[in-house]
Amino acid sequence: MVIRHSPQRRPLGKLALLAASAVSVLLVAGCAGMGPAPTAVQREVASSNSVAQAAVAQAKACRLAVNTEPEFARLLPYLPDPVTGQFSMVQLTNETRPTAQDAALFASWYDANSGCNRVYPTAIQSARPDVAAIEDNWLTARSQVATQLVERRITWAEFARQWQRLLSEANTQIAEANQQWGAEANAENQAELNRRNAVLMQYMANQTAITESMPWMHPAQQPVQRTTICRPMGMPQGWMTCN
Repeated sequence: MVIRHSPQRRPLGKLALLAASAVSVLLVAGCAGMGPAPTAVQREVASSNSVAQAAVAQAKACRLAVNTEPEFARLLPYLPDPVTGQFSMVQLTNETRPTAQDAALFASWYDANSGCNRVYPTAIQSARPDVAAIEDNWLTARSQVATQLVERRITWAEFARQWQRLLSEANTQIAEANQQWGAEANAENQAELNRRNAVLMQYMANQTAITESMPWMHPAQQPVQRTTICRPMGMPQGWMTCN
């Protein structure tokens, strides 16, 4: 019996093994119909959005609960919408000053809302410190306006106009921060996709090298023996067709 000695396999380096392992996971996920695994940036964005949405809902529910307290019913005609934060045209043009009793009641309402106002910036501090800082500055500016109202130095209309202006400015700043954050996230995401592609290319190169080092994995093509069959065609005798 003739024993053939197979050529030794060339060991793969650590980088090649890591590449093969990483790409195998991606390929298995793709074959299973799950698609490529999400990037770190995609996971971060999804987590940030989930936290922000939950915080917004919690803050709105908190404000609604405060506004429905019977003791604050008298203030409702002067207060912003607890969901949108907007004021009506009537509120924006009410040039009367609060009475001493209403000013004191407003101070109590503002204090009752202090916990609600901290829900959102606290929740997003870790994921979006830039937006949390904008929220903190907005709350500080609002408290200064509230102090003027409690001290009865401004009218209800001036209070409403200043609060609405501050809200508009904060929304603009947050939109700009989101645009910059999105651009940075896109750049990081593309960098990770490029790294994945590099790993894939390295994996394919390694597979090619392995295959070329193992000739039995791609044996030379053997010539195919073709058989010709001839059959009689009938009249005249002796005619044949071969194929």
